[in-house]
Amino acid sequence: MPQDMLAIYSKFNALPYHGEADDIGHAAVYLASHESKFMTGQILQIEGGHYITNPTIADTNIWIASQQHKGS
Repeated sequence: MPQDMLAIYSKFNALPYHGEADDIGHAAVYLASHESKFMTGQILQIEGGHYITNPTIADTNIWIASQQHKGS
């Protein structure tokens, strides 16, 4: 995702950072470990709160317009 679009998502994100591969990797290690033996049929949303709220349509339209101007 382009940095300027990430900046828009940062305004709406529940956490102060976007996360890294390790954030997902730790969950995979947990699921592969003995500690998850009693876990069944769950959905793990490891997305750092990106989907609690989303950028407004207005924010997205402003970004799209800025990209169109770059291409002209």
